[in-house]
Amino acid sequence: MKLKIDCENNVCAVHLSMQKYEQAKQAALRVIKMEPNEVKSNQRLVKIYLKLGELSNATKAIEKVKTLAPAYPKLEMYSQMLQVKKDQEKKRNESFAKKFQKMDLGYKNESATKLKSENVASSLSKTMNWRYWSIGMMVFAVAVGFFLRYTYS
Repeated sequence: MKLKIDCENNVCAVHLSMQKYEQAKQAALRVIKMEPNEVKSNQRLVKIYLKLGELSNATKAIEKVKTLAPAYPKLEMYSQMLQVKKDQEKKRNESFAKKFQKMDLGYKNESATKLKSENVASSLSKTMNWRYWSIGMMVFAVAVGFFLRYTYS
């Protein structure tokens, strides 16, 4: 069992150095499945989650590493990186919401100023003009018709 854990850790390290983060993640998860408290793979998993942008998983992994190895030297750096990435994601979402509010997509303009970043999509779907929806459905139906005609003829 120890030999298999060491081999999987090496596989994870190789994939990580080659920036193949999905494969590295799978290798690290295989190690954790065999030995949940294995420190090396949990530490690597933090780095992988941060690289992949899986911030909720990164948060959980950092907490686990804190319990397993509180003296890990890069733990504070990873915590700071996580906070920076969370802030960037929040700013990106707010920017996206503001751009969406400025667009005239057939919804009532007086409600556009009241939209918040959390409910932009649901508000747009509730106030979307039916005319735009029906035109979109007609275009979609024509496209499907052409696809089926040329695929099965």
